[in-house]
This record gives sequence, C-alpha cells and structure tokens, in this order.
Amino acid sequence: MSSTKPALELWRLIQSHRVTAVIYVAAKLGIAELLHDGPLSVNELAEATGADEQALDRLLIALSTIARSAGSDG
Repeated sequence: MSSTKPALELWRLIQSHRVTAVIYVAAKLGIAELLHDGPLSVNELAEATGADEQALDRLLIALSTIARSAGSDG
C-alpha cells in the first residue's frame, strides 16, 4: 500500500472542512441574500455585513473556487 493514498485522504478531509467553513461564514453573513437583487462590490458587501473588506474578498474568492470545483464534477 502506498503512502500516497492516506496522504490524499487526509488532504480531502482538510479540504472538506475548509469548504464547510467558507459556506458557513458566507451563510452567517447573509451573502446570498445581499446578492439576491444583483451584484454588489466587495466594498458594498463589507459595509452591509460589517466584515473586513480584505477578509471578505478572500472569502468570496474561496466561494468562487468551490463553485468552479462543484461545476467540474460532471
């Protein structure tokens, strides 16, 4: 048995935790509700949520990578 498989499984577990955390934070901030009527800038979202603009930008980047990954599964 190769040591690659356990390492890959550990990486997947870590990634799944990150995905869950990113979605949780976005839900707590109400990002989907704020974007319901159309796009807003990161600055506008930060003001509406009280979040730090740079941290929110990183969160949105993480959300976009999740969406791209989910879309490429078939």
